[in-house]
Amino acid sequence: MAAMLGGVAFIRRITGARIVLDEEGVSVVNPLFTHDVPYRYVAKVRSDNGGTLTITTTQAAEIGAFGFTGSVVDNFVGSTDRAVAQINARLAERRGLRGKYPTVRRYTQAWVADICSIAMLVCIALAVTTDS
Repeated sequence: MAAMLGGVAFIRRITGARIVLDEEGVSVVNPLFTHDVPYRYVAKVRSDNGGTLTITTTQAAEIGAFGFTGSVVDNFVGSTDRAVAQINARLAERRGLRGKYPTVRRYTQAWVADICSIAMLVCIALAVTTDS
């Protein structure tokens, strides 16, 4: 049971990685941390030959997007290059908008993964403390 719950928590965190373009800026949601960057603080968006998408801020910080880390599928579909084009188009439209903070880094909320992790720890504690 504990192994299944741990697997669900791990898979949920991995599959929850994405990039969100909202009204104020770009949110890079990685498995553990989310980076919120207002459009005016994005200096460059690029992808490398391996299909990895990286956002460079005006503070010279590089934020890698786990959801667009090189994959076999990307070689055929080109999803990273399309994502870079969409982000650059949104930047061109909204670059002048002001953001509250240059960049905010916060813990990614994944309720299902967190609940499964806690339940896994409870199962392990029960297995260790009970007599068989």
